Amino acid sequence: MWVAIEESARWLTPPLLTAYGLALAFGMALRWPRAAPWLACACSAPVAASLLLVPASSPPLRALAAVFGMDVILKMIDASRRAGEYANGRQGWLRYLRFLCPVPVLLATGEERALTLRSRPPKGPALLLAVSGTVAFAACWQAVVWLHDSPLLRSSFVLDHVVKVAFAGVCLRVCSEMLTGWERLAGYDSQPPLNRIELSRTPAEFWLRHNRRVQAWLSRNVFRPAGGLRHPAWGVVLVFAVSGLLHEVMFDLAMSRIDGCQLAFFVLQIPAVLLSPALERFLRGGGWRTSAARVLTFLWIAASSVLFFRGVGIIFPFAYSGGPISPPFGEWRWDAAAPP
Repeated sequence: MWVAIEESARWLTPPLLTAYGLALAFGMALRWPRAAPWLACACSAPVAASLLLVPASSPPLRALAAVFGMDVILKMIDASRRAGEYANGRQGWLRYLRFLCPVPVLLATGEERALTLRSRPPKGPALLLAVSGTVAFAACWQAVVWLHDSPLLRSSFVLDHVVKVAFAGVCLRVCSEMLTGWERLAGYDSQPPLNRIELSRTPAEFWLRHNRRVQAWLSRNVFRPAGGLRHPAWGVVLVFAVSGLLHEVMFDLAMSRIDGCQLAFFVLQIPAVLLSPALERFLRGGGWRTSAARVLTFLWIAASSVLFFRGVGIIFPFAYSGGPISPPFGEWRWDAAAPP
């Protein structure tokens, strides 16, 4: 086990050094606020490309490096929006360095990060949440591996996918609570990234509850600049287009192939989110309508997420019992060493 950990650390070090080295260099440019947004975008490309320093034969390691790389990219872009806060000499530089810290995970906006520092959560409940969450996450991971060998799931892709989507929701909830517990032990008064997604009644509500940290970044850096509530439809289109592009790039680099599935998945959410107000009007009757709306929302996410989970199944082959779907749009692979 220690050999595997040592080898993983050896391969993760180059992309991490590249990402944070570029982020530090970018920090020097924050004294020129007008140029900062362009420089942030320019630095993002080599941060993403640094994932290729991890061998193509290790997609999970590339995916882990992608999480850190995405965190750095989002923070540089957010910092360029607030460049004036970091342009005041030594104090501004120290504030920027604290912002770059990868804990809390993917908390990539200055405003939300500042909220986590206003109080120190009690350690007792945080320790209980961290330990119980870790045990539950380990159990979920083992259950996914066990389900991989299920003959019943191997016999039907539809059944396999529906079970895995439902189980993924449980795993994400557990992982969210686990991360929150460890972050609070570290002194951050953070909130769970997920907010009970199983209660979502519409696709729009699902995405507001899912990964609230990245959702906050998209709101401040994409939705509001696009017009916010004055032009909500245009904002929704841009938010899901940007999210789709970010996921597409990171998944493609992790898989050593381009298939367009991530971008297609997020683009498909645009009409569903735009139609959500109509579903909200249907819900005014309450009662059975709420249950029906939750079922419809789950079925939509389950059906459309076939595209999303194709990438997950390639990076983590045990995710699907019978393997992910074939590439619906074709694919272009550039590294023969990558898994098939």
